[in-house]
Amino acid sequence: MSRIGIGRSRRRDSANPKRPSPVQGVDAEDLAAAADPASSRTALWRLAGSSMRNPALSRALAANPSLPRPLLWYLGRFSRWDVAVEVALNPRCSRRTHRWQAAYWHWGVRAALASNPSVDLRVLRRLVTGYQHESSLMLHVAASPTLDPELVGILLSHATWYVRGVAAAHPAASADQLRHLADGLTAPAWVLRGVAANPSCPPDLSDQLLTWIALSGPGHSDPMFDPRECTGHPGNTEGALPAWYMDEARRPGAYKHPLWRVRAAVATANARVPIEQVRQLSRDPRPEVRRSVAGLVGVPVRNVKEMMGDADAFVARRASFGLDENVKRARQRHGKVVLRLILRLAAPAGIVGLTTITTMANHTPFFAEHPSPVRLSSVAPITATYACDTLLHYMATSPRGQASQRRKLPAGGWLACGPLSDDEHQVAMLVAAGRTGLTVQIPDTVISGGQRYVGSRVTVVPARSRAWLRLPDDSTDVVASITPDQAPAIVIRLIFRHPVP
Repeated sequence: MSRIGIGRSRRRDSANPKRPSPVQGVDAEDLAAAADPASSRTALWRLAGSSMRNPALSRALAANPSLPRPLLWYLGRFSRWDVAVEVALNPRCSRRTHRWQAAYWHWGVRAALASNPSVDLRVLRRLVTGYQHESSLMLHVAASPTLDPELVGILLSHATWYVRGVAAAHPAASADQLRHLADGLTAPAWVLRGVAANPSCPPDLSDQLLTWIALSGPGHSDPMFDPRECTGHPGNTEGALPAWYMDEARRPGAYKHPLWRVRAAVATANARVPIEQVRQLSRDPRPEVRRSVAGLVGVPVRNVKEMMGDADAFVARRASFGLDENVKRARQRHGKVVLRLILRLAAPAGIVGLTTITTMANHTPFFAEHPSPVRLSSVAPITATYACDTLLHYMATSPRGQASQRRKLPAGGWLACGPLSDDEHQVAMLVAAGRTGLTVQIPDTVISGGQRYVGSRVTVVPARSRAWLRLPDDSTDVVASITPDQAPAIVIRLIFRHPVP
């Protein structure tokens, strides 16, 4: 996987050191009209026509609570991911759009959909049952006010403590579910505090948990930690908080961690970051995470230009300053890829060319009076003579052929020849290729009685496949040239003796 180095871009455009981002070029009146709920439908549709190339204008339209629903569906379907986030948060968004966004490719759109109070319960059930492995998404789903006790129970048994801690504070949780979560008092202090503060928690259990936390029963853990906002200490409070986040950011899969502060530390904690991880971090719903990768060198130009239109001014400015250097790095990377591709294809191209030249040089002319194998000084052909009448009715009685009826070819290939079942004077040849392909060349027309051959027919049999070839009708001798792939110095010439009618 390709990787990029971290660090700020040291080069700026000398002619324009303060390169403006696309957001700064938006007309303020258009932005105000796009975000104004009192704007007319005609004005909103007019602004939508010019918003596809302007992410700031698209975001303003998508957040307008009076935007027509067809326009909301259009922006949520064909705009950028951050515009789709605003569509998912819009209270006017229709259920049809919500159902479609429940399978959106970016998890941030699904997280925004779960945060919308007007989302349908069936959409939340689809998110819970289909994306339980995405802890970042489940963290937002667990805080949705639309959850019912069944879905809260599923989230309370999630594999991640962060999801369970958020679900523990949900008012839809039942008393039995909360007792089961707090059973044994082994959960972190912030999870137990969420259970105790839940209005559904029984008073006796709440008093027990608060007393246990006051006596430092959970150990060195912060009871005030909030997984969604990352306030407080999520680990052992005896250690430094920045060091804990840096250690978590060095673990595999940290770019998908449910805590946004861990994702924001990935670019700083690792010397090199894979490009695919940078792509995902540059589209994180938290602006702090996008800021951490906006100034990296080696980011794909497409992602840099996308960040230049970011809603966060800091992200847009850092991405615009590093555009020139990232373009230069992309050209160097593409040049190396092209060079490696040329070097990789040079050897096969040379072999194919040598094979073609050798085959043409060693080709037996079909206009000869009598076909016979030709031995050249540079090539030593393998000559074999097979009698076709030994495989009578081959096609009708034995489609796959028997071991005694096959002739071996290089790389596990084989061939068989014999009259067709409907007319024993019509002779055909079955060629099967093994690990490499075969090129078979036979004459199109062979006229006995001293006349010349006319034309030729070339058939390419790919590896692990087979082909039927009908031999000329009225000839006594037919020369077939079979050339294996990747073996330019081997030419197999087979002479098939037709039964004389």
